[in-house]
Amino acid sequence: SSCETLDQRGYTRSSACDLGAHEVVGCAAQSIPVPTAEWHLISLPCDPGASNTVADILGDDLSGVYGTDWGVWLFDASAGTSGSYVFLTTASTMSPGVGYWLIHLGSGESWSMDGSNDINGEPFELVLTDAHDGSPAQQNLVGNPTERSLSWDEFMVVDTNGNCYGSPDIGELPGTSGLIDNAINWYNGSSYTTCDDTGTNPPCTLDAGEGFWVDRKSTRLNSSHLVI
Repeated sequence: SSCETLDQRGYTRSSACDLGAHEVVGCAAQSIPVPTAEWHLISLPCDPGASNTVADILGDDLSGVYGTDWGVWLFDASAGTSGSYVFLTTASTMSPGVGYWLIHLGSGESWSMDGSNDINGEPFELVLTDAHDGSPAQQNLVGNPTERSLSWDEFMVVDTNGNCYGSPDIGELPGTSGLIDNAINWYNGSSYTTCDDTGTNPPCTLDAGEGFWVDRKSTRLNSSHLVI
């Protein structure tokens, strides 16, 4: 699939997936609400730099005792036969582009972060773990790495041969590659919402600070990246 297109932001994407620089967007502080006693998926809306631990990012905002009143988990897609959850400590590091489960038993909580690092200055890659141990597909928990809302069709998929798939200017979805599923899923507090931009599901808008699931298919053996 050729990527020689002009995307919605006016940058040419070449067939070799030389995506060029995206727009430069600062990382201003913004408040992200935490639902009361509900699981929800989060991601970091910017690069936290050296202040990248759970304590640095969330511990300075959320009240209560970690591990009792609130907690954070990531999903290790490479573990076991189909991946497994890892409970983070307050010293664990967090990264943009990764999705995390967060729950807080209190009410009226929110978190925010700011930073001078600018992840939008260059194309940002979200590495997807391949399906393994005979699985037909591998779930990956990733996240919106920017401080603005993104449409799912703004993402592109790049394989290890340098081929890229998905074209925002014509609405082509990343799943065209066969490397990933067109549909993505996020949790609304009580159930999963599925989006695939077919018109039969809700619009694929990923808010800043929002994590989501995407399936990496095993139709090819080489790895792939989501690029925004």
